[in-house]
Amino acid sequence: RASLLHTLPLQGSEFDGAQDHNLTLMVAEVGRRMHHVPEALYLWRKAPGSTAGNPESKRYAAEAGKRAVRAHLQRLGVKAQVGDDISPFTYRVVYEVAGNPLVSLVTVADGRDSLERWVRSFLQISAHDAKEAIIVADGRRSPAEMACLERLAASDARIRLICPAEPFESSAAAWNRGAAEAAGSYLLFADNALEAVDPAWLGELLGICQQKGVGAVAPLAVHPDGSFCDAGMTVSEEGPVPINHGLSKGFRRWLCRRNWQALSGTCLMTPAEVLRKVGGFDEGFVGAGFVFDYCLKLCEAGYRLVSAPDIEVLHYALPLFQDGAAVQDRTAAIADRGLMLTRWGKVLGARDPFYNDRLFRR
Repeated sequence: RASLLHTLPLQGSEFDGAQDHNLTLMVAEVGRRMHHVPEALYLWRKAPGSTAGNPESKRYAAEAGKRAVRAHLQRLGVKAQVGDDISPFTYRVVYEVAGNPLVSLVTVADGRDSLERWVRSFLQISAHDAKEAIIVADGRRSPAEMACLERLAASDARIRLICPAEPFESSAAAWNRGAAEAAGSYLLFADNALEAVDPAWLGELLGICQQKGVGAVAPLAVHPDGSFCDAGMTVSEEGPVPINHGLSKGFRRWLCRRNWQALSGTCLMTPAEVLRKVGGFDEGFVGAGFVFDYCLKLCEAGYRLVSAPDIEVLHYALPLFQDGAAVQDRTAAIADRGLMLTRWGKVLGARDPFYNDRLFRR
């Protein structure tokens, strides 16, 4: 609307080369609603010397873009550092963590040897210092496994071992029990086959999770061969569909932070207050569908789900979701799908607002 544009300040020359980007950010701050038309309506011309043909031809435009993002964050009162991401004209925002909140890792012991490596890397490599690890192990663990877990817990006061006598009916029940025992204001639910390799990763993830309106955030889980677990999830009538699953790190340049309708449970951070507000994880799901259900509850409540592919963790196991079903338990996935359709049938049958219809399998 022209009336909206007339309320905005005139742009300065410091934004030359990124004036459209700067204008979009200013409009987003005051506009009631932004809508993306999911169609290719024009082609970007490649003129000699243009950035379309050679991004380095107008390096000043990239610098102007960073200034536009910095100015946007300053106007919003958000403290952050803005740098270059790996693709031209994309920018990496590192939010300043407010205070020193405790982050509680919640992970479930399932007999795999990788758990100790994950817990130790979380506690020792991650630079954010306010953290604890909650390991949930039920009555199905053997005496030898329990002895190993007890030794691990005794080695660090920040590790707590939760050992109910009875087996959990579902993974959701295990996560709920871990959340109930956690003291952190932010909870990190994760598979136990991960490894933290970048000291900054936890603080950067926390900085995103602290932003207003964020209900959950997930890093990029990368397998040892360089392939991705996923970078967000879209929805279909079949359930959750992982995006960019199996792509190699060569495709990382095409990924950027963005909102999704769902995230996988491979590594998921959420504010403890938000988890309580939406009622925790639904234990009616016998498989991994409870994570997808939680994401849809967050969306319904108006929260944003953020995939942050510029923040990486190593993942030594199969992804939690594959082809819309849990790899670990196909039977449970079928049962979960019935409950999912009953509860979220209208959502699954509608267009995903965060995914382009043209990219769906036909």
